[in-house]
Amino acid sequence: MTEMANDINNIVEWLMYEEQNIFAVAIIGTNGDIVYSTDNWDVSPNLSELNQIIRHNPGGGTDEYYSGVSKPPVSSITISEVKYLIVESTAERKIGTNPGGQGHLLIAPIPPGGTAALICYVSPEIGARDALLHIENYAQKLIGLI
Repeated sequence: MTEMANDINNIVEWLMYEEQNIFAVAIIGTNGDIVYSTDNWDVSPNLSELNQIIRHNPGGGTDEYYSGVSKPPVSSITISEVKYLIVESTAERKIGTNPGGQGHLLIAPIPPGGTAALICYVSPEIGARDALLHIENYAQKLIGLI
């Protein structure tokens, strides 16, 4: 494992240790490809939709594809047979929640408004925003690594 890959792995391990309601993690690089994923979550079939969600930045920002669009281009996404409704999309965060109580999808663009992202599947036992601070803080630690 390269030093950079080791650094990314360590950051994810610490995130999941500090916030134990995060059950799975994926990281999308600035080129739109998956650079990291926990073994228990395969987001590769959803890469195109995830990139659309990540790149949606209301009010401009660095969103080269959807600048000025007021609502996300993707209103829901199904990952590993769990459907998430996108309930918030800002430059700092994207939040999806499953209305049937199967958990939450939290996306922290890296940096805020950027095209890379830390993506987490969060337990249904907590609210969609309860793990957000940890996820946003750890996303900042990935700047320069992806």
